[in-house]
Parts: sequence; C-alpha cells; structure tokens
Amino acid sequence: MLEDSVSPAGLSGDGYGQDYLNFKGWDIADFARVKELERAYFAMEMAAFPQFRITRALDIGFGLGAFLQFGRERGWQMSGTEAIPALVDAARAAGFDAYAADQLASLSRNRFDLITAFDVLEHIPLTELPSFLGILATMLEPNGQLLCRFPNGDSPFGRPYQNGDPTHCTVLGEARMVYLARRAGLRVVRFAGEARPVIGKTWQKRLSRLVVRGLEVSVEPCIKHVLFPGWRFALFSPNSICVMQPTQRG
Repeated sequence: MLEDSVSPAGLSGDGYGQDYLNFKGWDIADFARVKELERAYFAMEMAAFPQFRITRALDIGFGLGAFLQFGRERGWQMSGTEAIPALVDAARAAGFDAYAADQLASLSRNRFDLITAFDVLEHIPLTELPSFLGILATMLEPNGQLLCRFPNGDSPFGRPYQNGDPTHCTVLGEARMVYLARRAGLRVVRFAGEARPVIGKTWQKRLSRLVVRGLEVSVEPCIKHVLFPGWRFALFSPNSICVMQPTQRG
C-alpha cells in the first residue's frame, strides 16, 4: 500500500493470510457480491456528495470487493489495492484493476475523483500515516475526495471495533485526523458518524438502528453542547467517517 519509505509490516501482506481471512469470516467465493445492507450503506455515504461527479475511483484495502462492485455498477472506473494476495487475485479475475498493497506507488501517476479507505487507517502505525495520506493526496484530482472510515476513537462505543481486530494499531479521532490531514496536504471537509441504513435481516437489528438514530438526534446534541462544543464527532457511532480534500495551493 505504501512507498518503500513507508512500509508498515502490517500492510505488506505479513499476517494477512488465510488465518486472517478465517478470522474475518471472508469467503473468496463471495467476492464482488454486494449485500443489501452494504448497498444501502454505500449509497447513503455517496449521497453526501450530491454535486460530485465520479469517473475514476480507487478503493484502498478493498477486502471482498463490495465497494469495487458498487462503483462498477455506477459506471465508475474502479481500481483498488489490498494486502491479502488471494483477494488481489480474485479482484483481477473479476476484471478489476487491482494491485497488492505495497504497489500503491505504481498508481501514483493516476488521478482519481474519489479514493476510499474503509477500515484501513487503523491498521497503519501513527507515525506513518502522514506519509500514507500524503501519497493519496497526490493521487486526487484538485477537487477530489478522500473518504476514510475507521473505529471512532472519540467514543467508548468505538472500542469494540478498535479492539476487535488484533491487527489494529492506531486509534483515531477528529482532532488527530485534522492534524494528520494538515501534515499530508489535505483538509478535513466532513467529519461524522458512519451512515446507518435502517434495514436488516431481523427486526432486532432494524430496531437497534432506529433507537441509535433517535439517540443521535435527541441526546447527543445535548451532551456535545455541554461537554464538547464545536466538535463534529458522532458520540454514538462506533465508526467515524472523515472526508478530506487536497489543500488548495496558490
């Protein structure tokens, strides 16, 4: 995923073999299949860019390829990187422009309207994140968008997600992301909780999402107004969404 000067062992493929696939419960036979909840989730996140035209997109750490397929269905030219070799092979077999994680530099001459990194940044050591984000900044079109999702380090509700994967090594919150973005030549244009579509296979999951949405609307603003005035993070969201753009240079 990174240049030679930025190559954390956790993203070089080491430790991301079959054992990790088993841990995640990922079946390569499901590659590029977009589940109903995933489709609704991606659509809600993309709805935050109503005037944004996407032609070329890059998905960092594409996993089972759900977002690659989501973009392909919308006519986007989809590229991606991934640390697990078997998933890179599956993506190429499915016709995607796919690269091993440590081959990101080979894409550096390309420019993308959208770069996504769902559940990636928490795998990268904090000291290496500015360089990583800096590489992505150079790959964006002038008005391009970098969308990242990671466990919510500003909330206790993000801890199960942060601690639930032994390969997570960095905790991220709003202030830390603003700092990292600035060092990478980016600016944070949106920081919020992840989208929460109210669908699911069971009524319990749908009810849970409705209850949490209610808390976000009624209780969270009061708590933040008193304790965290001016902050944008979503207290009740287990994951954060951070959208960045290249800093305009005169």
